Amino acid sequence: PEQMEDNPFTPKPLFSSPAASGVEIHPGDGSGILEQGITFTERIVLPHDLNSIVLHVSVPNYLSWHHNTFSCKLEGHDKDWHPTDGRSIILSNLPHGRYSLLVKAANNDGKWNEEPLRLDIVVKPIWYNTVWARILFGLLAVAAIAGIFIFAIRRKEEEGRIELERQEKAH
Repeated sequence: PEQMEDNPFTPKPLFSSPAASGVEIHPGDGSGILEQGITFTERIVLPHDLNSIVLHVSVPNYLSWHHNTFSCKLEGHDKDWHPTDGRSIILSNLPHGRYSLLVKAANNDGKWNEEPLRLDIVVKPIWYNTVWARILFGLLAVAAIAGIFIFAIRRKEEEGRIELERQEKAH
């Protein structure tokens, strides 16, 4: 036993079988989320109504593969690394924003890979929470306030004109 060496291979994790809001995602499926396979994808963009995603992870290490462990961190949401239960990473109800999912894997001897797998995730906001909608709402508010002021000024001018006509008739 003293002559046996630890497994030196530190596996790099791979993503497989992504699903958004319970529906599997495939390249060219019409959702527009994946243009190529998830293994070759560095960034995915999710619409506001598909803000939950499940990613399955695996490693190309078939030596005691059931002893491989994984840990993940969602930059922009988490501060610490979290061990995963099983081989699935579930991200549910993500608020709109930009995130980076980092995944590390350890081999059967507990040696972690140095460079984590990275997937950038963008969740788009709902239309009324976009920058353009906020600019439009601001312009509409300014226009409404300006309209109220213009209406009040014209009403005062009209009241003054009516009062002046009444005084001229009385004179």
